[in-house]
Amino acid sequence: MLTGFIPTLSINYKNHRQIFVESLTDVSYYQSIYSSISSNEKLNHKLYFISNNNRGKTNCDWVKQIVGQLRASGNNTCSGIIDWDKKNVSNNDIIVHGEKFFYSVENVILDPVYLIAYFLKKNGAHNVYSELGFQDTYNQYNIGSEDNEKLQQIWDWVIDKLVKRFPHLGTDNEKITLSYYNGKVVNIPKWYLELQGHELGEKLKVVFPALSKYQNEGELQEHLSKIIAKCFPLIPQHTVNVLKKVSNE
Repeated sequence: MLTGFIPTLSINYKNHRQIFVESLTDVSYYQSIYSSISSNEKLNHKLYFISNNNRGKTNCDWVKQIVGQLRASGNNTCSGIIDWDKKNVSNNDIIVHGEKFFYSVENVILDPVYLIAYFLKKNGAHNVYSELGFQDTYNQYNIGSEDNEKLQQIWDWVIDKLVKRFPHLGTDNEKITLSYYNGKVVNIPKWYLELQGHELGEKLKVVFPALSKYQNEGELQEHLSKIIAKCFPLIPQHTVNVLKKVSNE
């Protein structure tokens, strides 16, 4: 039985919502963003994120099945969040994170701004001090206070290095606007958000060996999730919108 490991979820907690997600990596990400938002503004319900204990290995079918089963048994306090995967569609019980915008949560976590924050933390790995004009005393978690021009420079720097190593990525020049919770915006290649998330992560590890220490599934994403929370309020607006939606239902 799918719900055998969560026997208490049939209880209807008035101010609580159980949110099923695809993996433990997703739990880490959503919990970090939710904690940041809820410390800054009041949300209608307290959210609990639950997975089927597969770190990094996503399973949207499991989310759909367990939420459907719980809803059918009368639990109206649960919902699911799944990746778009270029095919999924939201409904009353399941919200697709980044629907028609980015392939998976990995594409958001692997945002170049957070990668640069990581490189700064690692004593300016990949020459980010000199090539991006940061002082060696710079606090990487203040990166969200930079203006749009600086954030755009960071994105362009990472994209240029990716395209030099993988030229075929540069054949699609379509740009889209990515927004953050603090109002900052950047114009980025559409392919960066629509490339399969795991493939994107592997390509980044090739271009930036400082990331290759994280070899286990979901390990890099979990570490970056912690960095994202520390960069608050520079957090992905799409994720904020999804979490507010499930909190307000």
